[in-house]
Amino acid sequence: MTVVVQHRMPASTERVWDLLSDVERMAGLGPENVATRWVDPGPAVGARFAGRNLREGREWTVTCLVTVCDRPSAFEWIVGEVAEPSSTWRYDLTDEGAGGTLVTHLFRHGPGFTFLRRAVEKCPEMEHEYVLQRGTELSRSMEATLTAAGERLRAAADG
Repeated sequence: MTVVVQHRMPASTERVWDLLSDVERMAGLGPENVATRWVDPGPAVGARFAGRNLREGREWTVTCLVTVCDRPSAFEWIVGEVAEPSSTWRYDLTDEGAGGTLVTHLFRHGPGFTFLRRAVEKCPEMEHEYVLQRGTELSRSMEATLTAAGERLRAAADG
């Protein structure tokens, strides 16, 4: 499963990239990731960070590894094992001049272990519904996160 959302931000690509790549400042802007801390100095390729997530009353922590760190155009990380990540997350930024920045936010599921994969293994007949539900939930969460990040950038510019 791959989920992609796009959102326009009212700021330069440099300012947007600086916020999106600051995983500690981004924590809490969306409904699922509630806290994050750098394990290694970052942002930089190879830097790790730990993210604490909360969903449906379940809380868990994941270790993430930055795989792309190209200011101001791209920032990407994987969750879990390098050989078989549970997911890949990426921001691609496009300069729109005075119009700000277009952010393309991507989530790619797998190929490693996930809660979704566990649920499908338990109830294979529900695979389509589970994937559709999680994809919709992720899309909404990603859009909410980008909306909140844009508001943070707007407030900083006004402030």
